[in-house]
Amino acid sequence: MDKKYLLIALCFLIVPQLKAQDTIRPLKVGDQMPELVLAHSINSNASSINLKDYRGKLLILDFWATWCSPCVKMLPQLDSLQKQFKDQVQFITVAYQSRAVVDKFNAQMLKMGRGNKGLGITDDVILSAYFPHSYLPTEVWISPTGKVIAITDEKALTAENLKKAFANQFNSKVERIVFIPYDSAKPLFNANNGSNGDEISYYKVFSKYVLGLPGRSTTWSKPDGSVQLTALNTDLIHLFQQAYADTHIDLLSRNRVKLLVKDTSQFLPPADKAAFHDWATTHEYNYELRMPAGSYGKAFEEMQRDMALLFPQYAIAIEKQETFCWVLKRTSTQDKLATKGGPEVRDFNPLHFEIQNQPLRQLVGMLDIKFLSLQPFPVLDETHYEGKVDLLLDANMSNVTAINEALKAYDLTLEKSIRSIDMLVIRDHPNYKPITNQKP
Repeated sequence: MDKKYLLIALCFLIVPQLKAQDTIRPLKVGDQMPELVLAHSINSNASSINLKDYRGKLLILDFWATWCSPCVKMLPQLDSLQKQFKDQVQFITVAYQSRAVVDKFNAQMLKMGRGNKGLGITDDVILSAYFPHSYLPTEVWISPTGKVIAITDEKALTAENLKKAFANQFNSKVERIVFIPYDSAKPLFNANNGSNGDEISYYKVFSKYVLGLPGRSTTWSKPDGSVQLTALNTDLIHLFQQAYADTHIDLLSRNRVKLLVKDTSQFLPPADKAAFHDWATTHEYNYELRMPAGSYGKAFEEMQRDMALLFPQYAIAIEKQETFCWVLKRTSTQDKLATKGGPEVRDFNPLHFEIQNQPLRQLVGMLDIKFLSLQPFPVLDETHYEGKVDLLLDANMSNVTAINEALKAYDLTLEKSIRSIDMLVIRDHPNYKPITNQKP
């Protein structure tokens, strides 16, 4: 195992965070160390240690614990460096553990010629508040004038670096990461629990309805190549549609879904608008998935697996189904669509649709997913027109008759016909067995 990861595994600080005075402000490199008198000293003729007594020396605080293997391994090295540099440096070991625990450890270790022989303190609360840390051992370097010049790991404690520090040439930019609060009872990175989450490259979250969140579903391909799928206060149909819409973008249309379940109330809101809110609180969900660069297609596969895990009572599949469709066709061979070039334009509202220098699929897509999505028939393109077009329709875009009247100018029409098309089919899972809390 890599030594770096072994160290982290052995020495991640798992002790409870002790409360210090509210007035203590954590110190960083460049700050001045206050003059402190520290109780619970060990290997000293006095019961306390006054840091003022060590001004004029390089002072190094070694945060350690008896259970930390690298910490214990460092103790003989601290003794050796203390003897080598004598009055130029003073090491003070700092343990959060009690005097009884440390004394018992030292008694056992000294029988083997090891243990903590140097000056130190136990029962620490004060210094850990000034220098909160995540790992052990952690070393705090304080100059002869009382200035914090570095916060490092134990590997920086070498004779060469000590000599550099005596000559004011030690690299003070070498700073150990300080402690970041984390509450295991709360979600990681939520509300700054363990940091703000900027470092996240992969995560997923799921929850029930949250009052006040806007209902929406988005797929976001970010500039760095990562992908994020988000569904806020979303019903089951839209969750399944988003999960399966990777290579079937047309499945985002509500009329591309076929419900073959006994209880449709789990998918369809009540007709009574007054009852919608109560329905939403128990039938809408929040889901978000973020995956690293290069995983766009895999993100949808991951969401599909999540939906199967979260809603095992349903079986989802993309199947060919024969159904009535609105089919866009050309009524002549005369080309009245070809673009005249110019800037690309895409503008629409319920009574207006305009595209310029755009593919004809823009019209078909908007009719299918937006304007005619409440009608029972999907919209297909059978014009076989490959070039870009200019198209302006001033019509009620949710009324097929009105749309067809406007399409006459371009020798186009929407014709109702039966086609075998891909549909998102939702069934009750034949092998699903509800989980009960009853004992066997």
